[in-house]
Amino acid sequence: MKGKIAFVDSLNNELGQQIFNHIANLYRPMFELAHVCATEDLATADRLLTWLDSNQIDALIYSGSLASVNDEHAWIANQIAVTARLLEPQTRPVPLLGLCFGHQILAKAAGVPVISHPRPYVGVKALNVVDHSIFGEKSSLHAFVYHQDEVPSVPPEFSLTLTNDPVRVHGMRHRSKPIFGYQAHPEVPFATARLFDSSLNSESYPTQDGDFIMNHFADTVSNFLASKELDRA
Repeated sequence: MKGKIAFVDSLNNELGQQIFNHIANLYRPMFELAHVCATEDLATADRLLTWLDSNQIDALIYSGSLASVNDEHAWIANQIAVTARLLEPQTRPVPLLGLCFGHQILAKAAGVPVISHPRPYVGVKALNVVDHSIFGEKSSLHAFVYHQDEVPSVPPEFSLTLTNDPVRVHGMRHRSKPIFGYQAHPEVPFATARLFDSSLNSESYPTQDGDFIMNHFADTVSNFLASKELDRA
């Protein structure tokens, strides 16, 4: 039986569907990908574990968003509360990958304020590797970015994995749970990225580096599920 990952979509539009389709194709046949609307379908914090179990969800991916994590919307407050519950030491581990907006949700849930800039950062950026346990011998990699908000510091329970200048916290991982955040968009295919930056070139677009990040999470989920099966045996 293959595992099930919920793509928590904070875009809730055609772009979100394109990105969902891309990840579903990337993860097939390892995982079933469920499409969950962040504004309507995500459980509240007090019902989270029951919701995960009843829907047989093994892991979560938080998408990017056209909203800011600092916007005062009920669904954003709920997603932060849900994430804070997942970060609590007594809550059982649930693999989670936060991308851009999702990365910032992780930071706010961990008590780190997110800052906003007057203009967005857009384009393909070089990111310096800090955590070689994830990226092996790579010293750097490239990823598409589109964001106006920034996580200014690493939460205490996380460690830095990727960095660049001027955005220091480009990647982070939880120290004891399978939870990862990336400011960039490794999940966004070239055709979707071109909608935000028409100067992008298909030959130089960093699809391989993006897939590396996404596949690292898939491997993490696979290993996590295999470990759970061994514990049950």
